[in-house]
Amino acid sequence: MKKLLAAALALRLALMPATLHADILFIQYFPSFLSLHGVWDVYGHLGDTYLRHGFTYYPPLAYFLIGLFQILLIPLDPGFAEFMVRTDALMREGGRSIAVYLGSPEPALLRRVFLMKLPYLFADVLACAALWHAFAPDRRKKALRGWLFDPILIFSTYAFGQYRVLSAACWWVFFWALRSRRKHAAFVLAGAAACLENYPMLLLPPALMILGRGWRERTELALCFAVFPLLVVAPLAISSGGLVLHAYFSPVVVGAATQGMFVHAPGILPIALKTAFLLFYLFLFVRVCRAPGTLSDIERGRLFACTALAVLFALYATSVTMVHYVLWALPFWILARFDEGEPWVYPLSAAMVGFLFFFNLDSRAMNLGLLVPLDPVFFSSLPSLHEVMERFLPWGKFVALARLGFSVLCAYFAFSLYRARIRPRLGSVT
Repeated sequence: MKKLLAAALALRLALMPATLHADILFIQYFPSFLSLHGVWDVYGHLGDTYLRHGFTYYPPLAYFLIGLFQILLIPLDPGFAEFMVRTDALMREGGRSIAVYLGSPEPALLRRVFLMKLPYLFADVLACAALWHAFAPDRRKKALRGWLFDPILIFSTYAFGQYRVLSAACWWVFFWALRSRRKHAAFVLAGAAACLENYPMLLLPPALMILGRGWRERTELALCFAVFPLLVVAPLAISSGGLVLHAYFSPVVVGAATQGMFVHAPGILPIALKTAFLLFYLFLFVRVCRAPGTLSDIERGRLFACTALAVLFALYATSVTMVHYVLWALPFWILARFDEGEPWVYPLSAAMVGFLFFFNLDSRAMNLGLLVPLDPVFFSSLPSLHEVMERFLPWGKFVALARLGFSVLCAYFAFSLYRARIRPRLGSVT
């Protein structure tokens, strides 16, 4: 186990300084208003500056956590303030070459990129500790190994630099609390995840119906879930005049939520796909509302994990999906895989992940361009796999087929979870 942990840590430490995508600059830029200027309400502070372009910053707990980490890390990197000034220019100008922005290779850049990803490593450690306690002793090692070396986690967190591991850590602590019979504390953690991302709101209704025993307990659990939103989101909703709510429902988010699996698909296809998703979601919700009262708390936890995973797979099947969004499902997927086993053969999971990476790694920034901290000019100038292959093959069609294959497999996984893991727990309920 020590060798396993050492190998996983070495892999993370190698990727952290050497890879960079512009998304992490976006993630770090807004919290710098807190760490460098003491701005607690960045949504009201910036007003509709970025909303006019269709987007805003992520939900507020991401802003506060990363801003507080920056306060701790700035003494280790005195040039961070100047770096954020340059990032401000990049944000406001838009379209500026990242190679020009980064300048020439220098050790300070590698250190700075490493430090920007350090909060993710801390969250990952917390996730590993909680995962260990969320599983039965005979299944812990395999589950931890699956998490430590999962390509979706490694790429999206340590290469791409997205912050989704923060909400994943919340869900692992959630399941640890459930296993420790601390149900109310678990829902407080789910509420924290809702202050980091918008998808926990989708999982709350089935969670309440499955895990709550009677309407009194469900009301208590709903109030526990509301603790973090009331403490974090509500004050900002008042001070920002409601602008903070665009972190959940910005035009970019709404546009992505209403799209189908293909960006340029005809209008009828997205409508049909989203209708199919809503019907599947409502079907699952109605079914789990009538779960037998004889189910144990452990079985209810498993039922919720499978239901959440089925919902997220159905969402991926009907949406344009980036790699880092699949990290939303990873805690539930690890639970399904190593607690009871996936209700499909493993090669299908591998194929799904392969399709996911195939159609995501389709631009320079997602190929060798990720290595820009090592040499910004050289690596940002290298052609992407798409640019190389389209000289010989109709590569766009291969990418489209991979996207279609991913969606088909996600839909199959969602129905398989219902048939093999959810329906049997509902017993005689029809």
